[in-house]
Amino acid sequence: MRLLEEIRTERLRRLLRVPGTAAAQEAYEGEGAGEGIIPFARFLRVERVEIGGDRWLLHEGEGIILRQDAAAFRPPNPRRRLTRSREDPPYRAWLEVDLAALSRNARRVAKHAAPARFVPMVKADAYGLGAVEVARALDGLEPYAFGVATPPEGAELRRVGIERRIVVFAPSATAEISQLLEARLESAALSLASFEKLEAGARAAFTRIPVHLEIDTGMGRAGLPAAEAAAWTPEVASVLRRGGVTLASVYTHFHSAGTDPAATSLQLTRLRRAASVLEEAGVEIPFLHAANSDAMMADPQYHLGLVRPGIYLNGG
Repeated sequence: MRLLEEIRTERLRRLLRVPGTAAAQEAYEGEGAGEGIIPFARFLRVERVEIGGDRWLLHEGEGIILRQDAAAFRPPNPRRRLTRSREDPPYRAWLEVDLAALSRNARRVAKHAAPARFVPMVKADAYGLGAVEVARALDGLEPYAFGVATPPEGAELRRVGIERRIVVFAPSATAEISQLLEARLESAALSLASFEKLEAGARAAFTRIPVHLEIDTGMGRAGLPAAEAAAWTPEVASVLRRGGVTLASVYTHFHSAGTDPAATSLQLTRLRRAASVLEEAGVEIPFLHAANSDAMMADPQYHLGLVRPGIYLNGG
């Protein structure tokens, strides 16, 4: 039994003449369509499309639908809850997303990860599906927070009425701190310097900002090095005492959760050791988290306090 509803590959049954070609073409009976015939068909659910008198006959179903240069098409089932990209036609291609299917995936993710809370990642416009529409669909499932990449992404969710916690997981420029505060966003701190910058900016505005401290346990991209926890812990504790930040969580990012169990387990051990150093210094950690989509499915030991599913919400 599958846990998630896959926005799955569809098979091309019959392809008549493609515009710009001299004769009809046949696509093989297998996953996807011939390269260059229908872009991204390996990832998208596709309905019948008519272009002039030529038809692309494809399997149909709920999920993501690609319509390309369609002069006419059969509308989807009106009972489906769909979201369309903000731009209206005429455009060469756009996506329509079944929010009901996405919500069912999210419920299964939440149930699978419980008692850990879930933080849907809606960065990069929810991976191109529409962050506003996706967040609205998932908000009723009571996630702990939404994860975004930049302050403008978080501010957009606030403007449309999302009141839940929103965490900016990428580093913010000094000029963006005011936007973090104005939109009531939380922020990741990827270094001591960024931790201090966030604290100073919030204190100058006579407020406090919840901060999520990233620990580098092996990915090598960002975060305080886990192996040096004894060296940087006193400074973290000192910044917390200044009053401009509160510690919302400590986390890491797995580099190969879907392919390297040994490395993932080692990263978890390093995270726990660094967290222990902080706690021994009197730093209270409300949540410890590490699991992306792959780790969440791989082993319950990675669930910890929070999980951060992204592409799995889309059936990936």
